[in-house]
Amino acid sequence: MKVLFRMCMVLFFLPVFLMADIKVFLYPNAVHDSSAVKVSDIAFVEGASAESDHVRETVIDRKYYSDSIIDLRELKEALKDISSEPVIIYGSGVRLSPKEKEEKPPREIIVFKGDKVDVVVKRKGIILEFMGIAQKDAASGDRVTVELGKKGYIKGILSSDKVVEIGI
Repeated sequence: MKVLFRMCMVLFFLPVFLMADIKVFLYPNAVHDSSAVKVSDIAFVEGASAESDHVRETVIDRKYYSDSIIDLRELKEALKDISSEPVIIYGSGVRLSPKEKEEKPPREIIVFKGDKVDVVVKRKGIILEFMGIAQKDAASGDRVTVELGKKGYIKGILSSDKVVEIGI
């Protein structure tokens, strides 16, 4: 009798054991760049089947996070036709924030407006050197305008040794 009872219990619960659920645990916040957002970017997906891998790599349509939030309803809609296995979602939503762009280090100003600078003009082996006055603050590599007194203005590239080089 006990054997028959155990066999019935096994047969009754066998479909439950064979059917593996895919569990999706939403993160409260996620950072993304401008590229597409995958489910793995916003949640931890539990499951070892090919179906769970497919859910993990699913790209979420931009319309679901145009407001920077993917809520439970929107995620269910996005995943409705992805898996034949049941997908259980834990959490109510994910707030998406854009990845911050890497900031360039601040430029180091080496010449300030009104500073005297050396100006070097090079052409076919002939080099002319003279003094001028910088018309704006500048860092190495910047294009800078230099006043040449009553003779006018000239533009050149500022080098790291505070020399404005002009190649003609």
